[in-house]
Amino acid sequence: MKRYTILLLAVVAMTGCDFMQKEKVKSHKQWHQARARIICSVGEEHLRGGSLDKAQSCAMESLSMNGDYLPARILLAKVLLGKGRYDQADEHLQKAEALSESLKTGVSAKAPMGAEIAYLRGEAAERTSRYPEALACYQKARALDPSNDAYLMASAEVLVAMGKPKGALELLEIRLQRIGTENEPSVLILAGEVAMLTGNYAKAVDFFQQCLDMKQSDNPQKSQRSIRKSLAKANFFAGNYRQAIESLKLISDSTTSLSPDKPASTSCWVYIMIGDSYMALNRPREAKVAYESAIKIEPSEPKIWLSLTKACVACGDGRRGIVAGLRAMELTDNHTGSQGAADRMEISIATACAMLKEKRPADALRVLATSAREHPNDPMLWCLLGRCYSAQGRSDRAAACYMAALRSDPKHKLAKTLMASTLGSKLRTLNP
Repeated sequence: MKRYTILLLAVVAMTGCDFMQKEKVKSHKQWHQARARIICSVGEEHLRGGSLDKAQSCAMESLSMNGDYLPARILLAKVLLGKGRYDQADEHLQKAEALSESLKTGVSAKAPMGAEIAYLRGEAAERTSRYPEALACYQKARALDPSNDAYLMASAEVLVAMGKPKGALELLEIRLQRIGTENEPSVLILAGEVAMLTGNYAKAVDFFQQCLDMKQSDNPQKSQRSIRKSLAKANFFAGNYRQAIESLKLISDSTTSLSPDKPASTSCWVYIMIGDSYMALNRPREAKVAYESAIKIEPSEPKIWLSLTKACVACGDGRRGIVAGLRAMELTDNHTGSQGAADRMEISIATACAMLKEKRPADALRVLATSAREHPNDPMLWCLLGRCYSAQGRSDRAAACYMAALRSDPKHKLAKTLMASTLGSKLRTLNP
């Protein structure tokens, strides 16, 4: 009996030791897991602060303590993406994806994390121009977490990169129709930008206006200025010039109020677009004022001087038009190639028109001489040359120029009109 008692005590002691050992291992494992979570959290803070190296060290230390800790694997992938090591990031994301799929938790519990992994894999693919693969990853992320607009927007941006902006716009419109009054500003802005790419300017106006109409708390002043810029451009390209001018003036006024001592802080394009809008509305005097403001900001940009020349010609200020045109020509003297020649021709035509306004046909001919050599088949150029000769009373030379214009373009209306006028004048001279 005594022997059995001793054996029983020995068995109990051994079992107790084994239990204690298991508890010790379990406790040690739990400590490592807790430590891994803490270190990973520190790494995430480093990542938010932009300290990639520190974040990477934390992620690797966390994984050394618990190789199956999914957030640490995702953190490491994010760091590698930030460092531009996309292939390495994707390797870790593939491991994270496999680990996520193996988790014995409910779908609702693992879906957001699985969606993030799919999204990050899409980001790695997109940054290496593997757009179809990126799109598939973003679509998977959207399927796992339909409420996250970041995945929707990423899908739309990849479609644009793939040359499918219409598909991107359809995707965004479906989303906007579904969420209705809860539209997110970021989705509306992207929809507006994509609509601009597809040439649907009226839609772009609608999207940007919806975004602008949201509560002030949703759109701080800086954000509103950015949206207003997009709205102004959309209105301009949609042909809504008055609305474009209203938005552009608000942009100019708000920028000046922020920097009253620096009026040039307003972007040059704002004044250029105001000028272009006034020209489209046949209000050249107001356009002239806008272009003058743009020149104060960018005095070395020949295209602004050209626009000013045209506005001056349109409002009858030939003297100022000549000065602006000659300055534009001076700034393009060193431009080479076909584009440089095209710019010079446009500038020379505008400058010659200003000279004709001031009754200086000989100067206009000199200005047009170079362009005439560079563009011997341009009918508009020949018409203007003819007008210069006509202003000098050299009707035969003028008629020859109009004939050259018609040889280049037999249907050119201005050349026909000028030729008829010249022939009629000659007939009246011969038969008084």
